[in-house]
Amino acid sequence: MRKRINLILFLVGLGLIGVLAAFKLPGILADQLYPLRYVKEIRECSAPYNLDEALVAAFIKQESNFNPKAVSRAGASGLGQIMPATAAGIARKLGIPSYDIFDPKTNVCFTTFYIAGMLGRYNGDLVAAAAAYNGGAAVGDRVVASRNAAIPGETSRYIVAVPRLYEVYKEIYGIKLKSVPDDYSGSMAGGEGYKTFVQKQPPKKLWDVIINDLVGKYIK
Repeated sequence: MRKRINLILFLVGLGLIGVLAAFKLPGILADQLYPLRYVKEIRECSAPYNLDEALVAAFIKQESNFNPKAVSRAGASGLGQIMPATAAGIARKLGIPSYDIFDPKTNVCFTTFYIAGMLGRYNGDLVAAAAAYNGGAAVGDRVVASRNAAIPGETSRYIVAVPRLYEVYKEIYGIKLKSVPDDYSGSMAGGEGYKTFVQKQPPKKLWDVIINDLVGKYIK
C-alpha cells in the first residue's frame, strides 16, 4: 500500500511539474532566447527616424544579445556593435563632440541612425540594409544588384537572421514594442516587466514562436 501511495504521489508530482513547464517554461525560454532590454532608450532613439522599435531590438539581439559592454574581435562595440570609425562619423553628423560608445543610450542612438541610413539608402529593403550594416555599403549594393551576389558568409547568415528575429520580436513584444513598458528589463535583470508582460502571454503563442524560429534557424 505504501509503495502504491508513493507511486501515486510521484506521478502527481510529475504531472504538476509538467503543467508548470507547459505554462511557465515558454515565458522563461522567450526571455532567454529573445531578451529585451533598454526599451526606453530604443523608443527615444527610434522616434526621430520612425523606425519600428521591434526591428531595432532584432538588430541589437543579433549584434550583442543586449550586452552593452560587448566588443568584437574587429573592435565593434556596445549594443549595436558600432565600429570606431562608424561611431566617429555618426557623432560628427549628429554634432556630438564627445561620447561614450558603451553608454547604452548613445550606442542605441548611433545604431538607429545607422539602421535608418541604410534603410533610406536602399528604399526600405531590409535585406540590403542588414547586409550593409554587417558588411558595409559595398556589400549592400551587391545584394541590391542580385540576391545571389557573392557576399561574406557571416553577412549571408546575418541577412537571414535579422528579418527572422524581427518577426519574432514583433510576435512576442508587438509591433513597435507597443505593449512593453519603458522600464521592462526582463527576468534576468529582475525586472517586474517580465512578470507582468511575458508571463501573461498565452503559452501556446510563445511555444509556436519559439519552435517556428528554431526550426527556421536550424532545420531549413
